[in-house]
Amino acid sequence: MSNVIIKKIIQISFLLLFIGCYTNSKNKPNADSNSLRYHIGTTTSAYFQNSVQDIVVLYGYSVKEYTSYGNYQIADTYWKNRDPYPTESDKGFLEAKTKLLFTASNDRLDSFEYDANLFSCYLDIINRCFDGEKWIEYNDAPELQLALDSIVKEIKNELFINMQSL
Repeated sequence: MSNVIIKKIIQISFLLLFIGCYTNSKNKPNADSNSLRYHIGTTTSAYFQNSVQDIVVLYGYSVKEYTSYGNYQIADTYWKNRDPYPTESDKGFLEAKTKLLFTASNDRLDSFEYDANLFSCYLDIINRCFDGEKWIEYNDAPELQLALDSIVKEIKNELFINMQSL
């Protein structure tokens, strides 16, 4: 199989995985998993891309790639290396990195008012710490949660402001 076909299969698998993982969470991570997933609002496709680009830069991230499947979009950032928070250091972690994964879908299961131009937007935050041997997903640092709450609040505000101007 060619690399292009393999890449498409992986992208479609990734898409199906995230569509199947949606919950009706508001501004809190899912309680049933260790991942940090937030519902950040509703917007149009164009505002989704513009808002993501504007906000991630404010927090030292940059968009690695946008992928669009028509009714489903993904914006993935590069990893942001940072010093471990005190809680992470106390656990023995030597390095830390975080990335943001934005997804938008117009499959609005949480609404009776379907609009093909509006997308429900989610943010997954992936935090990994290095223990000297391998990278481990670690989300239990209170300092991490405070930093992420700030990012999520800003993004939700940006999407809300953009929707008000439509």
